Amino acid sequence: MTFPPFRFAVTCLALAGSAFSAAAAEDPARAGVDFLENKIRPVLVERCFKCHGGEKPQGKLRLDQRHFVLQGGKSGRVVLPGDPSGSLLIWAIRGVDQELSMPPDEKDQLTSEEVQNFVMWIQLGAPFPGAGWGSVLTSATPQPFTPGRDG
Repeated sequence: MTFPPFRFAVTCLALAGSAFSAAAAEDPARAGVDFLENKIRPVLVERCFKCHGGEKPQGKLRLDQRHFVLQGGKSGRVVLPGDPSGSLLIWAIRGVDQELSMPPDEKDQLTSEEVQNFVMWIQLGAPFPGAGWGSVLTSATPQPFTPGRDG
């Protein structure tokens, strides 16, 4: 039996979503950190840290530590955990406002799947490994979940 490409894609997304939901029900802290490590960290490192990491970030916005992500930058708070529609980060990566559109280079624009991953990450509360204020994301390599440290 063969599936049309669209039906196959929808089926795969549904299965992936239900697998994530099952993992989240078992251990929400682990599921949130795993989601960050596998879906969010690589995008941040590849497309965001060159301007929003380190000591002199553009717009005074750093995205490499939880404290700085929650603090925001020159334009204010960019992530409101649990509220993607109120989070400026989502507005920026969707290109809703041309002045805030990120990343600024068209070749670095996020795919719709990547944008949706950021929406889900913020819905989950924008978890970071360690969940402490100083949790740092510096490498594109996903880090393993550590019970006690990560939730």
